[in-house]
Amino acid sequence: MKRIALASFAGMFAFIHSFVATGIAAGQDAAWPSYYPGSYSEIVEASKKEGALLIYSNMAAFNWAPVIADFNKLYPWIKVQAVNMQSAEVFSRYNVEAGSGARTADLLATASIEGWMNFRSAGNVEAYVSPEAGKLPDWSKPSPGLYTVSTDPMVIVYNKHAVAESEWPKSLADIAKLLVAHPEYKKTIVTYDGLSAFGSPIHWSWLKHGGDAADGQLNILGPAIVQEESVGTMVSKLTAGEYRIGYFVSGIGVFPKLEGALGRLLGWCFPEDGTPVVLRGAGIPKKATNVNSAKLMLDFILSQAGQRALGEGGVTPYRSDVKPAGKTQVTYDSIERAVGSNNMILVHYDQQYLAGKAEFEAKWKRETAQ
Repeated sequence: MKRIALASFAGMFAFIHSFVATGIAAGQDAAWPSYYPGSYSEIVEASKKEGALLIYSNMAAFNWAPVIADFNKLYPWIKVQAVNMQSAEVFSRYNVEAGSGARTADLLATASIEGWMNFRSAGNVEAYVSPEAGKLPDWSKPSPGLYTVSTDPMVIVYNKHAVAESEWPKSLADIAKLLVAHPEYKKTIVTYDGLSAFGSPIHWSWLKHGGDAADGQLNILGPAIVQEESVGTMVSKLTAGEYRIGYFVSGIGVFPKLEGALGRLLGWCFPEDGTPVVLRGAGIPKKATNVNSAKLMLDFILSQAGQRALGEGGVTPYRSDVKPAGKTQVTYDSIERAVGSNNMILVHYDQQYLAGKAEFEAKWKRETAQ
């Protein structure tokens, strides 16, 4: 009887051990995709000794909120702080802090194209190979350790009460025609500062794509526009009617705000004659303190789950396995379907931009009378 009891106890112990082990494996599968390497648990365990993650980005708190919430469901011990700043400030602040030995960011995420080009040329990006790399398109991985977080469209926004419905613009050509017909629209049309770190590559890419037609439009638009550096300022003044139309306005600052009354006041569209799509880059800097936590966040925002969370925050997912749903109104594929592949202007890491920057700036100043 004792032997039978002992055997039964041993069998029960083996069953419980197997169940617990299976449960742990299932928990790990729930935390990260099955195609991640077995050694990934080492990064997770190492992150528990860090416990914090500091991000510098040009994304607002409402953009990050669903990402951080879903990330913390997987890694609740990591306290995430995302600091919102101007595109170029992400790098200038990091460089000052890193140069003085002060605590600085663990992860950078910004749409400053020139900033990333200079930052990687200086050897400041950790060449981390994400297990998500094989799931992403080649254009989204411009160099080792630098990945695309999102593909954010620059859209046309207009105040429906300040612009007659018959004249709601669908393209930059429409806006140029409107200015010719209504000179009083001068200085009520806003766009990004063409000399700013964020705005410069957008306008340069548009002119390169549009050729003579874009040059002609700039000749009309240039003297009439007001330039801003903040999408928040643009949306606020469009809402107040101070500006009637905005073009190349960042979609991530518009889409999350279009619910309710604001959505009834403001209209928007992708420019039919060319929609700039900014590749927002992310990477782990060499002077990061909490490297393992940064790897976990970078992998998450590149994953299907992370891209969905970014979409919930108004940022534009680009993975083909993420579709518009819920608060995710726009994806890379949906933009392409709307305007056609020929009218997608990827604002990416083009060396021609740096080479021709001085010429572009001179042209921009001349056309806008700056």
